[in-house]
Amino acid sequence: MGFALVNVYKKKEVLWNPQHCEYHQKNKRNDSWQEVADELSAIIQKPVPALECKRKMDTFLSSFRRERVKKRKISETTEGDSDRSHGATWFLFDALSFLIDKEVIRRPPKNPVSNRDEPNANPPLSKVSGSKQSEDDRTEKLLKSVKTPNEDECYSYGMFVANKLKRYSAHTRSAVQHAMSNILYNADMGHYNQSSSVSVNTQTEPNPMECIWLQQDENEFKNEAISDVENEGEIFN
Repeated sequence: MGFALVNVYKKKEVLWNPQHCEYHQKNKRNDSWQEVADELSAIIQKPVPALECKRKMDTFLSSFRRERVKKRKISETTEGDSDRSHGATWFLFDALSFLIDKEVIRRPPKNPVSNRDEPNANPPLSKVSGSKQSEDDRTEKLLKSVKTPNEDECYSYGMFVANKLKRYSAHTRSAVQHAMSNILYNADMGHYNQSSSVSVNTQTEPNPMECIWLQQDENEFKNEAISDVENEGEIFN
């Protein structure tokens, strides 16, 4: 079946020659695959679906491609045509050698019945496709790197806060971070929304820095009170 299929496939140039005027016409190619299936069925006296013929040829083309790579490695230290000067071990290599001059051997498509590039698409087309894909990738990366003004403002302010924190001592930095966490929590709870900013207390917990200042004021008040009591005692004595 292998030789018979290759011989019928060779006659349908629209399937493997990208220079054929109907090579890129899906309907014509599908019709040609059906003709291959009909002719092969008549030869082997057994019905063969067009899809099976296509898959079988994809397998043959993959084996042919591997055999060519093997022959090139063997001929690295020799002269002459690497594809023709050394004997091939694969039984269909010579039968498919007509594809060498066309240089149309490519990997088979994932979906055999689709209208994407066939196993024998033109290499220059693949280069154009790769170039287009690279251009699209660069465009996508550029778009991702562009931030909106709001994002730039938030990022800049975040860097400003980070640089400020680096200048503080560990104790002061912890106090500031705690206070900022409280502010962010209140913001998440909606305390800073315009509708609630007037009636809702914007801080559920005392500011740590304010606690420090209040403690200092309280200590000073106690010291002054003790001093007044001592002065009054001296007056009565």
